[in-house]
Amino acid sequence: MQDFYKIGIDLLYCLIIGFLIIQASNSAQQNEEISNIISIESARISADNLNFY
Repeated sequence: MQDFYKIGIDLLYCLIIGFLIIQASNSAQQNEEISNIISIESARISADNLNFY
């Protein structure tokens, strides 16, 4: 019975670690998308400023 308890705890830890890895991966993707959007917007603003002067 003790072995089943240990296996259950190990599986729980594996699920938690897997979930955290997936969350970190999704967060990295979102950060990349946000930085791309910021780069595009800053380039657009710079171009607008050049046209203004």
